[in-house]
Amino acid sequence: MLPALFFLLVMGFAAAAQAPLDGRSYAIQLYENELPAERDTLSFRNGQLHFATARKYGFAPATYQFRSKANRITGSALHRSKLNGTMLWNFTVVADSIYGLADFDNRVENPIRYRFSGKELHAR
Repeated sequence: MLPALFFLLVMGFAAAAQAPLDGRSYAIQLYENELPAERDTLSFRNGQLHFATARKYGFAPATYQFRSKANRITGSALHRSKLNGTMLWNFTVVADSIYGLADFDNRVENPIRYRFSGKELHAR
């Protein structure tokens, strides 16, 4: 009984520490050279970062890495597409806001750097 309880406690803490953003989604605006470029949605599920337009460009969900300090979570996720290169998201989450940089390297043109910011979408 005691070993089983210990296992459940450890696994519960590990799961909570692995994916602090799971279940949260953010409506974001991307900017290229300070001009609005595109709207998207970032979603965190099962330790992975998803973005709404990913499938359109051939990107699969990617595991996100993170660091948590005080009330701020910083992290990144690298998405790969066989046809369209890579999309690297570097983000910071504070309360219900997210912001950061997204670098799209499509192997044909110079990499495009987007700045983005947004707010959490709350389930209704």
